Amino acid sequence: MTRRSAVRFGPTPLKTRGIEIVKGDYSDYGSLLRAVKDMDTVFAVTTPFEGGAPEEIEQGKALTDAAIKSGVGHFIYSCVASADQLTGGRNSIYLFGNLWS
Repeated sequence: MTRRSAVRFGPTPLKTRGIEIVKGDYSDYGSLLRAVKDMDTVFAVTTPFEGGAPEEIEQGKALTDAAIKSGVGHFIYSCVASADQLTGGRNSIYLFGNLWS
C-alpha cells in the first residue's frame, strides 16, 4: 500500500516484478482490510505531518491490526531505528517518541 501511488510510481514497472500497489485509507479500517487481503507482505510508512502524532499512532495500529487479522506473512514498518533509545530514553524528540508507541 502506498500513498499517491499514481503520482510518482506507475504500477507497470513494479507489477512486472511481482509487486502490486493497492490503495487503502488509514482512516478507513475497511479499506485497510481490503488492501491487505491476500497479501504476503506489507511495507508501511506513517507520517505525523498531516494529522499529528496521535493520528500517526492510530494509523499504524490500524494497519498493523488489519495485517494481523488478514494473516499477512510479513509486515515491514519503516521508521526511525531504536526510536526509544535515540534520546537516552527520554524521547524528547517529539516525532521519535511517537514511533516507539
